[in-house]
Amino acid sequence: MAYGLKIMWDNESVDVKYERLRGDNRRVNGKEIQMDNYGSPKTIKRTLDGKEVIGKMTKSKSDGDGNLLPNDVEVLEYFVDVEGNEIPVQAKAFGRTEVMEVKSFVPLEYYTDRYIIDAYYQIMPSAGKSKKDYDKNITKRANTIGLKKLWDKLISTEQVAKAEFNMRDGKLPNYAFIRAVQINGTKWTLEIGRYKQQKLFSWVEEKDLKPVEQATPVSANLLPQVEEI
Repeated sequence: MAYGLKIMWDNESVDVKYERLRGDNRRVNGKEIQMDNYGSPKTIKRTLDGKEVIGKMTKSKSDGDGNLLPNDVEVLEYFVDVEGNEIPVQAKAFGRTEVMEVKSFVPLEYYTDRYIIDAYYQIMPSAGKSKKDYDKNITKRANTIGLKKLWDKLISTEQVAKAEFNMRDGKLPNYAFIRAVQINGTKWTLEIGRYKQQKLFSWVEEKDLKPVEQATPVSANLLPQVEEI
């Protein structure tokens, strides 16, 4: 749904409409799969004989014929692509990330202009698990130096680092970007932005910039006419 809005700045103003930005669908085996409004993949469950399971697994559930199923019934889960075809969900779930290994670096503009970021996290240097203050300080200093090296690389190349990043177990791998943040030229830090979807813009048409000619009302024939550009 689109909503009306007036934007004002200096001595200018413009009336606009705005709506939630659409995102693309994730892909499995090269096929676009259906997603819900929260960016999670839609799945269906079937019994081993192919009947769809109705209801949540933690509550009463039945098969497509209305027969109640036991809680421990063995089921298979499937993604559904945009054409309605079913793709088996691999049995192995993607576990929570404990080692975030950077696989590539992409231009900063991808992060700001092309991707919908689901959530942001700040990165801080760890002081380790030692109980001694001296050891904590040494560890924190070493980690700070390491973060600064990554920050310098991202700033100098105007890039963000891309890596797999799963906050919890899931059926699909999630990705995130590490971005260098600088404020007032003196303060610096790093953030993790968790990828959700690629942005799908509806582009403004260049032809709409051309002024529209209007008939001059008789009572306003002294008004200046719009000239063609």
